[in-house]
Amino acid sequence: KIMQDVSGCSVNDELAIAMGGAAKIFAGELIESARLIMEKAEEDRGPIRPSHVLSAYAQIKREDPELLPPGAIGLRKRKLL
Repeated sequence: KIMQDVSGCSVNDELAIAMGGAAKIFAGELIESARLIMEKAEEDRGPIRPSHVLSAYAQIKREDPELLPPGAIGLRKRKLL
């Protein structure tokens, strides 16, 4: 449904599976980058925090922008707890 809303056309099952796979790859790269950022900051204990994910996203956007999904212009700026 989300893909149909974004694209404005109907989406078949094969395309939905392909987009799901691409989303998993992106999420994996994002989490891996966040984990590396945690290790660099010597905060490798505990869960990944939103600040690590935001830093990882910014790093991916800066270093490897073709990995970003279409339409991923930037993250909304908001306060994190």
